[in-house]
Amino acid sequence: MIAGNPHFIMPVADDIQLNKVILNAVRSEESDFNEEKAGEDEGLMTNFVKSDDLYYPEGGLKAYLVVFGAFLGLIPVFGAFNMTSVIETYIQDNQLKDQTATSIGWIFSMFSFLTCFTSIFSGFIFDNYGCKHLMIVGTALYFVSFFLLGECTKLWHFILCYSILNGFASGIMMSPLVSCSAHYFKRRRGHAISLATTGGSIGGVVLPLILRPFFNRNEYKWGIRVVSFVSLVLLVISTLLLKERFYANDKFKLSKMIDFRGLKEYNYLFCVLGVLTGEMSFNSALTFYGSYCNFVGLTINDTTIQITIMNSFSTVGRYVPGLVSDSLGRYNCAIFCLFALTMVQFVAWLPFGKYGLNAMYAISCLYGLTSGSIYSLLPVCVGQISDTKDFGKRYSTMYFVVSFGILISSPISGAIIGEKSYFNYQMYIVFCGILSAVSGVLYYLSRYASTKTWGWVVF
Repeated sequence: MIAGNPHFIMPVADDIQLNKVILNAVRSEESDFNEEKAGEDEGLMTNFVKSDDLYYPEGGLKAYLVVFGAFLGLIPVFGAFNMTSVIETYIQDNQLKDQTATSIGWIFSMFSFLTCFTSIFSGFIFDNYGCKHLMIVGTALYFVSFFLLGECTKLWHFILCYSILNGFASGIMMSPLVSCSAHYFKRRRGHAISLATTGGSIGGVVLPLILRPFFNRNEYKWGIRVVSFVSLVLLVISTLLLKERFYANDKFKLSKMIDFRGLKEYNYLFCVLGVLTGEMSFNSALTFYGSYCNFVGLTINDTTIQITIMNSFSTVGRYVPGLVSDSLGRYNCAIFCLFALTMVQFVAWLPFGKYGLNAMYAISCLYGLTSGSIYSLLPVCVGQISDTKDFGKRYSTMYFVVSFGILISSPISGAIIGEKSYFNYQMYIVFCGILSAVSGVLYYLSRYASTKTWGWVVF
């Protein structure tokens, strides 16, 4: 996965960490890539990369159609994460205006929790049975849940439709949408997954823009319905395009779904904890970002624009680090982006957010630019220290752990905000900044555990 300078290529983490042949544990639908034939034709297949005793196309029409399918599917799936602030701000001022910020925060924290928690099952199913069944069921549930969201008027309505039903639907699709591209790319995996995950940022731009005119006219129900139909079309196309290459042969056991043994490896443990704190920071900040904008004097229309700007720059923040990470190192780029995000929160948002609209334009740009890597690079780092056949399982295990942090992050932020004083909002920003700083440190420790050096190395 890592390409260095012309005279030195950093071995991929699979080669560093695991001295075993995994081909017997994997069956491929593409018989052309069996080990015997690969040995005969290796000289003719210079466009393929061999790792884990498997060949990766590293490009081609079929590979990029899969990436495009993942991109389309992640527009609604990750887009639902990225527009939480828009929905939270609207329902806080309308349907749930009699509820506290902490109570409303539970809606979005439970949604994020179930999305991540469900991925332990979807990761196992994807590794062993492929992505079609997951995508079909997830698409149907996603559409129903979002359509019903337009009818919600009470707290328990939102918890049932958005937190539980949509969270479950997003969770069972997240593993195949993120993992499928890894079956076609090894050394260029950072680039491929970054391309796919930019769909989440595009969703965070397009979906709020769809909702904006409806919210301005207080036509919440129709806005949500339009988003549900747009999501349905995108997910159907995504389902048709996604196609995995490998199947594992594991039996259906809990021990096969959750790789707790992997947590004994320090590089994987620190990586998981780094994702945990990074996701807690981003989830907390995004949930109440719109509420903060309202507090410093922005209208609901201005707030929607801020979320759109943030997600627009997040597209760049996802793609560019992923693009350069294949040569500079995924861990290196992730660490840089996490510390840059921390600086934005402490140096820009904390002291200057109170100055209103113009300041928030700059802060939204910077926050989106530096936070995009949380979705694009952090999963790639897990893939760097995992066998391809175990990528879905280890990715799901990571988000199983992350789900419990996300569950409490929004309510904690809501409790910190409390009565919505300026001091409380400042402490909320500090809370988010500390979490992102800790995430950067943990990723640095994970890199050290993998490379055994504190200095510069392409990893």
